[in-house]
Amino acid sequence: MTDSKLIRKPKTLRQAVNLGASLLKKKNISNARNEVIWFLEHYLKINKKQFLDILKEPVTNDSYEGLNYFLKMRAKQIPFQYILKKTSFYGRDFSVENCALIPRPESEIIIEILKKSKNKGRKLLDIGTGTGCLGITSHLEKLADVIHLIDINPNILKLAQKNCRLHNIKKARFIMTDILLSIPTTKYDIILSNPPYISKSEFKLLDESVRTYEPTKALTDFDDGYKFYKRYGAIFKSIMNKKAIAILELSHLFDLKKIRNIFKDFSNIKFHKDLNGDTRVVSLIND
Repeated sequence: MTDSKLIRKPKTLRQAVNLGASLLKKKNISNARNEVIWFLEHYLKINKKQFLDILKEPVTNDSYEGLNYFLKMRAKQIPFQYILKKTSFYGRDFSVENCALIPRPESEIIIEILKKSKNKGRKLLDIGTGTGCLGITSHLEKLADVIHLIDINPNILKLAQKNCRLHNIKKARFIMTDILLSIPTTKYDIILSNPPYISKSEFKLLDESVRTYEPTKALTDFDDGYKFYKRYGAIFKSIMNKKAIAILELSHLFDLKKIRNIFKDFSNIKFHKDLNGDTRVVSLIND
């Protein structure tokens, strides 16, 4: 084995999984075994059942090289999704790049709340769209007809466009703007956002992998965590149609009295808990 190889060449795929998982566990990767299996399934372009059927088969030189590349990247704590350049959200695949935050399963609650609200609308605004997963999923779930995806970063908008093409979305508009400085000129029936809500002090406590590799501007507002919500509280009434709904992800560490005060112009405000019992989302209806 040369110095550039992290593991010796395994004889079978089963051994490849064992060697790869052992290496990643030493690097404190908690889901090591599954990640190696998922990578090999992705690399070989096969599903779980097909992979299980070929565990005794020999490892090709190509697969060995691919696995070593994956292990090198993952050993550096580069997030799994960035290495594969894809992730799953609400049961669908999305392209992901390191210019955008990796969609979290916790954010799927936003789609569930929108479904239960029965506020199906013609126009949806996704603020700080990232991969576009919130707006795109809402459209695919027939919760919104037209989606407007806005972000400050042109590379992120290119990624959102890529995901719209992936899911054959035709009724999408991409807008590069800084929501902290500008106000949309359109009125919307639905507004979704997962803004940067980690405070400057809390950012230092994040997992090293997140701090190092995910975009800082998508994680923290470099302030107290409330900056974007204060802006939303100031402008939302002017860009929401009557009976429109806004659904925003929150930090579970937020002072909910402070959030209520920020959105004091809304009489219909509800907080929603995630599967861990933490308050994760606020919804506002423009009565």
